[in-house]
Amino acid sequence: MSIISIKTSIIAILMVALTGCFQVEIDAPDSVEQNAIFEMTATPKKNKGEVSYQWSLNDDLISESVTHYTMLPALGEYTLTVSAVDEEGNEDSQSKTITVVAQPSLNPDFSFGINVSDKAGFAITEAPVTINGTTVLTDQYGLAQFDGISQTSLMLVSASKEGYLTQTYQYNFDAAQESAVATLALQDLNAVIHTVDSNEAIDIVETELHTKLIVDANSFVDANGNTVTGEIDITITPIDIRAVDNAFLGGAQALTSSGEAVALISTGMADYQFAQNGVAVSLAEGASAVIEMDMVVTTGDDGREFVEGDTIEMWWFDTTTGFWIEDGMGAVELSDTSETGLKLVATVKHFTTWNWDYYKQEDRSSIVFNCLKNGQPLASDESCAITASSETMSRQFVAGSQGVTAINTPPNVTYSVNVNSAADGALWVGSETFTTVSGNNVVTVDMELKQTNTGYIQCRIINEEITSLAPCDAIISSGSITEQLMDTTDANNLRAPFVYVAGDVLDISTTIGGGLFQDLLIDTATVNGTLDLEIIFDVSYDAVGDNLYTFECVDEAGDAVDCNIIWYDRFENIIFEGNISELTDPNSPWTDGKVYIESPESGFGDAWLRGSGYYLGSDGFDINTSTKIIKFILISYPV
Repeated sequence: MSIISIKTSIIAILMVALTGCFQVEIDAPDSVEQNAIFEMTATPKKNKGEVSYQWSLNDDLISESVTHYTMLPALGEYTLTVSAVDEEGNEDSQSKTITVVAQPSLNPDFSFGINVSDKAGFAITEAPVTINGTTVLTDQYGLAQFDGISQTSLMLVSASKEGYLTQTYQYNFDAAQESAVATLALQDLNAVIHTVDSNEAIDIVETELHTKLIVDANSFVDANGNTVTGEIDITITPIDIRAVDNAFLGGAQALTSSGEAVALISTGMADYQFAQNGVAVSLAEGASAVIEMDMVVTTGDDGREFVEGDTIEMWWFDTTTGFWIEDGMGAVELSDTSETGLKLVATVKHFTTWNWDYYKQEDRSSIVFNCLKNGQPLASDESCAITASSETMSRQFVAGSQGVTAINTPPNVTYSVNVNSAADGALWVGSETFTTVSGNNVVTVDMELKQTNTGYIQCRIINEEITSLAPCDAIISSGSITEQLMDTTDANNLRAPFVYVAGDVLDISTTIGGGLFQDLLIDTATVNGTLDLEIIFDVSYDAVGDNLYTFECVDEAGDAVDCNIIWYDRFENIIFEGNISELTDPNSPWTDGKVYIESPESGFGDAWLRGSGYYLGSDGFDINTSTKIIKFILISYPV
């Protein structure tokens, strides 16, 4: 046989062998528009039995389904990979590049202000906010201002901060606008951390809503897929759906397994986070866990009644898209601890924020919101801010002259709608209550011009013998005006102005240094003349003695030194900044140089002393809860 014949025979044999191998193919578009939902499907060939899949996008796992839907917020190229294994262990992996192109621009010079606050309404500072790939940090008022960005029909806004769940929200625009303002509320994480041995079975129950986690031993891996051994830290954050309101992640927008955008009705929600030495770990491939929590409501917004044995769709929150992603089913079971006698149970294969939710699959509604000014449509460059709230859900919208369309929602749900528009010092407000019906719903809210008044706020500290003014932060909420975030630091005599509508009840939350808090309600219907508020904080021993701490600094020889100190709470709010001599000054508002610190164990700080030719810096600190002293040890550093 000739060499050519031998080569031909070998190639033929190889081709026969290859055509009998298991393969998987990707069906996904080559390019997609920014923030446009698209489909990816895996097709197996010559497989032996059932096939399991793993989809990854730029090496990040995104799905284990044969078909997955997602969208991409940032421009550029992404590598989409699917790995597949059949019942006999045959494997194949395929990749392709997807290019994300820009959406058509409605206005290339758009101004978008994002106010970021916690659930109580307090501003969150230095929080990174990202819109369509551009990031800005919030200022001292919790505002991230985006000027000169492109307005598109869907703008994806994400905000994050240590100690909070990342919030991602989709804002839809039907027409060009000059500017818009929106508020993102962040859900705080549970401060309780459970440290457990990952080599043993885990069974943890949180007191709040009896939220439970059950995981087998040796179920966690690190970022490289290596089995984790030793202790890990677990944080479980139960979320009471009766109080989540505007902190509901994504505003309850969801993407079903068939790629349809819907609005969810929540029955329970909890977040789970795992770390070893501060580095995140995750469930290993093939591992699973059981999660449970008390069911606090047995009737959904649309009147659906839940009983033992019912099943509820499970969803996880995708911070990349702002969608809840459908993934499996949960169940309703009997409970001895729940106030309703029922609990929610589910088995999950990965961890994130999980939700037991459902959506109305038949006879659904859609809503078009419109705003008017004294019966007249908005001008082309005007907009209004809309908040629509039911008993368990709160959604935000920004509407221009063409209105805005809400995604599908169940019928028979009653919403309270509040709208406002402020420009050039004028305030327009309106409200409406309506109940959805099947099909199309058009809700038009007619705003009227409100006369605003100017009030003032000032904060004062009293500690028995000493009274002094102090800079403070304040959040003022009312029924007519969007939240006002204030800082009196740079105001004349620490007295800052705010606006209000006569007759409104003002909900005012104030804080000094992130450590002292005070809330009050003011009914402005009884105000005659100027509303001038002085918020008094009593820091005497009788008021806060158990939480008064002092600072000390010692050098390497153990000698006390007067150092500069900065101390933060766990949310990185500054509690104290200055040196010890300032703190112990007779004119200091603090009692005997002591600072109010509610939870010193969860805080952190730094100390230093700089002189001519030398620099001392802190090498850690010690907290003595008996003597109420936080001591910094300073060591020498070359200058």
